[in-house]
Amino acid sequence: MQLDIASCISDLLYEYESVIIPGFGAFVSSNKPAVIDHVQGKLSPPSKKLSFNKNILVNDGILLHHVQEKYGLNQEEAQGAIDAFTEQIRTQLDNREMVDFPKVGRLYKDFENSYKFLQASTNFNTASYGLPEIQFFPVIKREERTSVSPKPAIDIPKAATAKAAPRKQKPDKKAQNMGAWLQTSMPWVILLSIVIIALSIYFIQKDFGLTTLDPNDRTIPVNRINTRPAADEVEDPEEDEIDYAEDAVPTPSVTPAQPETAPEEEMDTEEPTLPPNTKEAIVIIGAFGDEKNAEKLIQDIYKAGYDAYSDKNKGNTRVGVQFAYTSDKQFNERLADVRKRF
Repeated sequence: MQLDIASCISDLLYEYESVIIPGFGAFVSSNKPAVIDHVQGKLSPPSKKLSFNKNILVNDGILLHHVQEKYGLNQEEAQGAIDAFTEQIRTQLDNREMVDFPKVGRLYKDFENSYKFLQASTNFNTASYGLPEIQFFPVIKREERTSVSPKPAIDIPKAATAKAAPRKQKPDKKAQNMGAWLQTSMPWVILLSIVIIALSIYFIQKDFGLTTLDPNDRTIPVNRINTRPAADEVEDPEEDEIDYAEDAVPTPSVTPAQPETAPEEEMDTEEPTLPPNTKEAIVIIGAFGDEKNAEKLIQDIYKAGYDAYSDKNKGNTRVGVQFAYTSDKQFNERLADVRKRF
């Protein structure tokens, strides 16, 4: 009889806040309040947030007792089934595979051998179980304007209006002098501003070398991670064939380094020519959305004695190892060393 330990874990998460897999870790749940998405206009009911904690290893007997009752096994048979399940998921994780727990989520290891858990969409909160997401629309309120009847005019005696007439204020001499000074000095201020802007543009162009008209004076950066081959390397693509190896990481991808044909007017001769019977391989290690993580991995590759490779793919920075080899044996040895190190 085949035992489904993963389904037992999902069943227990409805009743308990944590389910422990003895000797492996535990799935821990915490209450998550209702969420309002004002952009999409959706209201999600209260649910539970799941996380995986590898430090909780003590056997509390909950999973063991549930397996015994569900499949009618004794304690030794149930414990043996749980141990076999634990060994199976450890083997899958060591092989860089993603373990799927139905209704719970998926668990895998990243390139730093840290556990990463992706929660499924199941709502384990029994108080709000079965409540769907609600689509809402904002209610537009119309302001009702109340008409105000005009008040009757009050007759004011002429004598009172004569007394309440405001006095004429004398113009301020300082304000008049300031206005006259601004009118006379404004053309000079505008002329001085134009001169300052023109000088600033001139010095900026001079500092960045933008005033040089000779295109041969432009400098080309030397320290580049990826360099394209020279024109003589592109003539025979069969001699410099590039092999690619694929490393099983959470985001595995191997991109062939296709040679670019150099223009006739400008030739890039910075890349050294490979010796005869020598091939080049690129092993992609991971893809990062954060440039800092990609730079950190590139530094680790250089410290390990390899050449780093990077490119852009769908907004992410892919980082890998680039090396040359002359035989399949040498290729397999270097590939094994790269997988061991990274």
